[in-house]
Amino acid sequence: MRLSINLLCALCLTLTGLGCVFNAEVVTLSKMATYDRVDWHTFRSALDDGSITVFGHDDPRMELTARIEAVVLHGEEASAREGILVDLVARNQVLQMALDCPDDLEETVQVRSIQAVAPRTAWLDLETGNSSIAVFGMEGNVVAETSNGDITAQTDGMVSLRTSNGRIDLDTGDGGRADTSNGEIFATVRSGEIVSLRLSSSNGSIFVYLPIDAGFQLDLETSNGEIDLSWLGFGVNGDSFFGPIRGGGPLIRVRTSNGDIKIR
Repeated sequence: MRLSINLLCALCLTLTGLGCVFNAEVVTLSKMATYDRVDWHTFRSALDDGSITVFGHDDPRMELTARIEAVVLHGEEASAREGILVDLVARNQVLQMALDCPDDLEETVQVRSIQAVAPRTAWLDLETGNSSIAVFGMEGNVVAETSNGDITAQTDGMVSLRTSNGRIDLDTGDGGRADTSNGEIFATVRSGEIVSLRLSSSNGSIFVYLPIDAGFQLDLETSNGEIDLSWLGFGVNGDSFFGPIRGGGPLIRVRTSNGDIKIR
């Protein structure tokens, strides 16, 4: 039967309190990997539970540091540090992290966080089950999904962001979409050349910051809140607004079922 690290830790503490000897411990490792070739287009990372942070830089090299936890027998920490390895592998233009560990540790090893430095132009496809995702200084498209955590994304490209319970902060040059079922959304649009932008929250306010020299078509609706366009010189009576600002342009569609919508 597979036991998680948290369950093993709890079991260890319980047995210790009963005067038993549980001959195991949790160790934390930091492993690094580098990829120098340019035979990939998208970096993909999927974790069961752990934070993911990616910074863009101007070098074609990809660098990654993974923080790993494992349950090992007392006295086996040194061999675990040598036996657990992290590598970066490219296949079909997709770069992914590969984790290699001894068979006796495979069931207890968990990646708790990934921090990477990637070429700015790379595309990112990131997923985690119960933690945050943060992306800074990118130019390519960003896909990010977490079931319980915040998402931050800054890119010149398009975004597709989804969390079931967290706040979303996005800064985009091409638009895209962001959805949260329980949290606020803060969206900055860098230019009037976006394709479109669609934002939704089932329980939280949404704030959109637009460039002052660009026009847009707004489609706004809230079921339990207010719409504030006073910064743009508009007064809104009601829970919806549809119309152009500054002559019109790309569509910005915003929906929230329990929160305000504010456009700046």
